[in-house]
Amino acid sequence: MLTSFREKIMRFFAGRYGYDQLSRAIVILAAVISFANVFVTNVWWSLGLGFAAVALMVLAILRTISRDISARSLENSRYLPIENAVVGFFRLQHKRIKGRKTECYRRCPNCRKTFRLPRNKGKHTARCPMCKHEFKVTIR
Repeated sequence: MLTSFREKIMRFFAGRYGYDQLSRAIVILAAVISFANVFVTNVWWSLGLGFAAVALMVLAILRTISRDISARSLENSRYLPIENAVVGFFRLQHKRIKGRKTECYRRCPNCRKTFRLPRNKGKHTARCPMCKHEFKVTIR
């Protein structure tokens, strides 16, 4: 009996798209909205946020069990650059806070790339590692 149920579940999920980064982000967003709903006192706002959280969870489940693998993969590939930009921004901020006593960050005036310099006080000539442009920096 148990093996037949297990086989039915395995057959149902065969050929389905599955769980990906976009589905994970949708579930996290639904959880954040549900948590924020605890602090809302207006009944109508509370109903709206609750509905939004449930709708996002349903969307994540439907994405997971979808058979249109190419469309879900395309959606995920469009989402990944956005996630990478956000995660990269917060990683850079974490690095800046962690190394604030030993290093400083400057932006190249030529290519606008941010790079790290040792925190040696005074005037220096810096060279961008990307475009090799040299420019003057003052570190305080």
